Amino acid sequence: MRRIAVLLIWMLGVGMGSTSAWADGMDCLSRAAEPIAHREYPIQFNSADLVLRGRLFVPDGKGPYPAVVLLHGGGRERLNEAPLFFAPLLARCGIAALVYDKRGTGASEGTWETAHFDDFVADAAAAVAMLGHRTDIQSDQIGLIGFSQGGRLAPVVAVQRPEVAFIVSISGPFVSLFDTRMYALRRSLRQRGLQGDALDATLAAWASHFKAVAAGEGQSAVLQHEPENAPAAKPSVYVEPPSSPVGPFYNSLYHDYTVSLKQVQAPMLAIYGARDAVVPVEESIAVLQQALRAGGREPEVIVFPYADHSLIDRTFRERIKVEEVVLGWIQQQLAPSRPASYGGVTAQ
Repeated sequence: MRRIAVLLIWMLGVGMGSTSAWADGMDCLSRAAEPIAHREYPIQFNSADLVLRGRLFVPDGKGPYPAVVLLHGGGRERLNEAPLFFAPLLARCGIAALVYDKRGTGASEGTWETAHFDDFVADAAAAVAMLGHRTDIQSDQIGLIGFSQGGRLAPVVAVQRPEVAFIVSISGPFVSLFDTRMYALRRSLRQRGLQGDALDATLAAWASHFKAVAAGEGQSAVLQHEPENAPAAKPSVYVEPPSSPVGPFYNSLYHDYTVSLKQVQAPMLAIYGARDAVVPVEESIAVLQQALRAGGREPEVIVFPYADHSLIDRTFRERIKVEEVVLGWIQQQLAPSRPASYGGVTAQ
């Protein structure tokens, strides 16, 4: 926790402004408007019997290049928004970046609704393997950047593909999906005015609901027994139509990846916003630290004290330039002889 505290205090001092002053070579980010700073290619690869498609962003220079596979968050909407923001920035800074459509979305085959988290891990592992066979990619310098659900799965992918050189998890939960959802639900219901016994009863009803659906017992029966004042406060995001398949929301509800986390060997950076209303930050950090330490590793953790799940500062309503932090850290992993430091604060 000492390292977390040091980095959090540093972020308080830096504020939202810029973190670019501390990282060498960060002038590449200022070239974001240059039309020929990078190249893009359509790409496809197989994951078991599915064909997944996406785009490969490549630096405008002579390869081979280090590379990153960008892992999207949960659900269907806005999946590639964060990956497509990061990919050209990485390419303009000398790092190839792969963005692919989640199975069953965009141009990729399959269905995401009936997938398990293990399926998404397998898809990302297939992406890493594909890049490793390309002559324009440095096969020993392929990393992962995962956003939200992708941040949860990235270290598991690295265990399956031990050639992964580094891992970045952004707002990734490491407690179970059940615990993550109950945390978000509690916060949402409190904001809607529920408290005391009514809050406890509603949470208990939803916990029973999750367990019933995960066990294949249906969705509606449990919710019919909610307290009378609960339906008005019910966040619609947690209700799926009765006809929908039991997808990753439910079939991965209690999946525990801590055994896999203990096997992680690649250096890892985890980034959070302390005001995250979706992910229990402190609990996730504790699980991650305990698991990695059991395997002899130590994650680097940065917490932005006023940021939310999307790393938007809730006080100043400004986007944190997390890309500067991520790129600076990755550059350090690609040049291991340099000391690891963050804005003048050296990791102890």
